[in-house]
Amino acid sequence: MEDSFEKLLNGYRNTTLIKKAFEFAKEKHAGQFRKSGEPFIVHPFRVAMELKKWDMDEVVVSAGLLHDLIEDVQVNENKIKELFGEEIASLVSSLTKIKQIVPDISREVENLRRLIIAMSKDIRVIIIRLADKLDNMRTIEFLPPESQIKFSKAILEVYAPIAHRIGMNIVKNELEDRAFRILKKEKYEELKRYIEKMHPHSTKIIKEVEERIVEELQRKKINFLKVKGRIKSPLSVFRKFTKRKVPLEEIQDIVAVRIITEDISDCYKVLAVLHEIYEPLPQTFTDYISFPKINMYQSIHTTCKVSNDIVEFQIRTEEMHRTAELGVAAHWRYKTEEGIPAKGLREWLSSFYEWQMEKISKEEFVKNLKTQLSYDEIYVLTPKGDVKRLIQGATVLDFAYAVHTDIGNHFKGALVNEKMVPISYVLKSGEKVKILTHPQAHPTLDWLKIAHTPQARYKIRKYLKEVGKIK
Repeated sequence: MEDSFEKLLNGYRNTTLIKKAFEFAKEKHAGQFRKSGEPFIVHPFRVAMELKKWDMDEVVVSAGLLHDLIEDVQVNENKIKELFGEEIASLVSSLTKIKQIVPDISREVENLRRLIIAMSKDIRVIIIRLADKLDNMRTIEFLPPESQIKFSKAILEVYAPIAHRIGMNIVKNELEDRAFRILKKEKYEELKRYIEKMHPHSTKIIKEVEERIVEELQRKKINFLKVKGRIKSPLSVFRKFTKRKVPLEEIQDIVAVRIITEDISDCYKVLAVLHEIYEPLPQTFTDYISFPKINMYQSIHTTCKVSNDIVEFQIRTEEMHRTAELGVAAHWRYKTEEGIPAKGLREWLSSFYEWQMEKISKEEFVKNLKTQLSYDEIYVLTPKGDVKRLIQGATVLDFAYAVHTDIGNHFKGALVNEKMVPISYVLKSGEKVKILTHPQAHPTLDWLKIAHTPQARYKIRKYLKEVGKIK
């Protein structure tokens, strides 16, 4: 571990803090062993190494080394505060409070509340927890089968969706794939065999596409940094044939190619070249550069027919690629005064914190949580062309509240693409929405059934409480 420890320290100014945290954790965990038989200190060390890979600072890496001390060896929080300062002690304490979340989230409302509060106040808490969960999933084979299943369900229900929501897709993907392997073992093996069977053909397609694109981009003198193809994961293929409800053999698009460019203008030049040499499939183009996702993800997506195969393409700059992989962690050193980069993500975390602070039933809490962690997003436009991002399933009423609480509270009607629609109209990406208001219009109990987003339901319920219509 000594050589690896030098790698952990490399690049940091305050190595004294990390060394001190490591030695303290090593001393307190002495005599403890993991299920694998290895010394326990190896786990917090690997967590710290993962945090370093994500470019987190000395404080976060040190908290990663110390994250199990309060729970596993009963080190007092005040002792950590005395030795390492209030900031690290607060992170370790918050991590301890959200330690145990079981797969039945309806039974875990209080733990989930604590997780949301901690995440909303300091995003670093969930970043450390994700590094912890990632290492646990990488060594899950040492747990009993029933524990593997419980742990994997919690990963799919809570942690992978949170990783997605804060833009850490490289973490989300690995967590999901490892959990899928445990929970759907037979299906995983079937998909793995299918992908392996297709591997020679898929590899041939990747090589041909990579060479053709490089040749065309060089010929047209378009700057690019990398053209790299890959075969999709079993989980990605599983989601495709489940969504399409077709036999596995009919899934053709198991190849994806990513093109990394130097700047944004080159992304659109590359797109033009792709559509020149390959036939684009209808309704597969999405411009996440012009309309980034809430989690800061930016890329151009297009799917094309390549001979008799279907290939998905992603085009992005190097900076966009880093953000797509690591999300909020990629921007941590350039954080805003509030501590969270990206306005959309700040707003999402703020709204997340807001709705769950009120007294609601367990059923409502779970419904809100699942909606809030939904992977699917839409973007809609205001009459001025401003973009509002919403969760798929959002109605025009949700849109009104997303614009402003007063607009929602005085909702009278809505025009979508200049046509009148009912209050329950479910929006689709790209639609332009104009909300009509009236001073005498106010929320009713029926609105709670129409609103899809937790934020809108929270604001409606707040108004109804103020006027005495509900308790």
